[in-house]
Amino acid sequence: MSTSTPVSFTLRDSKLFRHVRPLGPDDYEAWDDLLVSSYGDPGPPVPDWRDEEHREVVNYAYGLYVDGRLAATTVVRPIRLVHGERLIPGTLITAVATHPEHRRCGHAATMFRELLEVIRESRHHISILYPFSFAFYRKLGWEHVADFVSYEIPLSALPPVEAMPGRTRTVARGRPRERVQVDKVDVERLDDVYRRYARRYSGMIERDDAWWRRRVLRAGKELTHTALWEDAGGRPGAYAVYSMGPMGTYPKDITVRELAAVSSEARRGILGFLKGHEAQFLNLKVNLPLADPLVFCLDNPRVERKLLARHMLRLVDVPAALEAMAEPEPGFEAGVVLSVSDPVCPWNEGDWLVEARQGRVTVRPAASWPVRPVAPTGAASTEFALASLPRVELNVTALAQITGGFLSPESAAEMAKLGASAGGEAAQDPAATAILAKLFGRRPSYVFDAF
Repeated sequence: MSTSTPVSFTLRDSKLFRHVRPLGPDDYEAWDDLLVSSYGDPGPPVPDWRDEEHREVVNYAYGLYVDGRLAATTVVRPIRLVHGERLIPGTLITAVATHPEHRRCGHAATMFRELLEVIRESRHHISILYPFSFAFYRKLGWEHVADFVSYEIPLSALPPVEAMPGRTRTVARGRPRERVQVDKVDVERLDDVYRRYARRYSGMIERDDAWWRRRVLRAGKELTHTALWEDAGGRPGAYAVYSMGPMGTYPKDITVRELAAVSSEARRGILGFLKGHEAQFLNLKVNLPLADPLVFCLDNPRVERKLLARHMLRLVDVPAALEAMAEPEPGFEAGVVLSVSDPVCPWNEGDWLVEARQGRVTVRPAASWPVRPVAPTGAASTEFALASLPRVELNVTALAQITGGFLSPESAAEMAKLGASAGGEAAQDPAATAILAKLFGRRPSYVFDAF
């Protein structure tokens, strides 16, 4: 998997803009004022390290104007998302804001409807965001696809490590308002761990050197430490990005921003390093995916855990997204017709033939498939007969949960999200449900990054 994130300006060059346009340098002051009006005072004067970040972010900022005044804005950043061994072109949505005097007028919805068309034109198949309101974004076609577990674990409860496997060293420290100092080789070793860990999930953001330095390793309000675990042969296998709070404050906890380990030995090593702080610190606080095995490392799993909703996913281009996210079981060949409803993105509406053959999945409009009779018994058939294929109706939000590994097709059917009339009481087709289960949802969705 490549470690370079492509920078694309195709979103800015689109000819589809009508009410929305990219922001330029002359819009910076109005953009900053709108963000302050929406989110409140950011605090002391902007430090130097944020100047660079602001210049980078404004390249991906878009605004909707009313009577010549910026009324709503968002940042749509092109990225690539890890899906097993694949990288899927997508976008992350952030910094969504509407000026208070323009709220409840539908401006944000108008902005997103237009941007979704532009995103599709630029061939970014999916989009992720952290919602201020699940209901608001659900109406626009995004859907909740991930939860995380927030742990608070006494350091004394971490497993004892009598003989520390491998070694753990501090590779970076970031102080507030200062550039993080870290060797390029160490960034590459951290990224090696991250990439192997990310392959277990769907949706992790591909990172480059700048992303690591500006977003992951830098300090927030407190000094941030980064520790890297390496095995006896020197290969990296785990890392932790964490802070310990200011000196002299009590109770003292270690707050972990990111914790990734790719083997049981690596997990024991990095947890043993964190446990080594127990003479001065009480608890370990960390957020992890549901599927992370941390809890199985504890002798006593009765620790404080909170289940919280994570991010939302949008299938911007249904056929392209399905082809990119499908993972058929080896040797599995079948076809199913998906009748997709998407009131926001009309190009996704309609019947799609999803065909698995020779290890890959193709998706095309069902109307383009020739009507052929079923092959005689015992005869080799090179094509599926469309009329004989199982069929299921669902909306684009249910499809996002299934492809994102958050909701199994069986559970979706049980919740009446699948059927002859999605959300209704019509009978579902068990054959269609079984095929979907063999094509999608083999890995859960998760995103480490906050944006």
